[in-house]
Amino acid sequence: MGYSSEDILSNTFRVCKTANIPEYLKLEYIKEIGLCHARAVEGVASLLQLSGLIARLCLKQKEQPQ
Repeated sequence: MGYSSEDILSNTFRVCKTANIPEYLKLEYIKEIGLCHARAVEGVASLLQLSGLIARLCLKQKEQPQ
């Protein structure tokens, strides 16, 4: 038992929308979360997908202009 990937992605999306981060970064996060959610709906819902999402979000944060 546990949380489904879709539940985790939905909550991540909700938190991202209200996060106090720059707008362009928020849009990039929402785009990545949406792509991952689309894959999960297609049946590729796994821990690896969620781990990849977290890695991509970290890279987006690291790439932001100073």
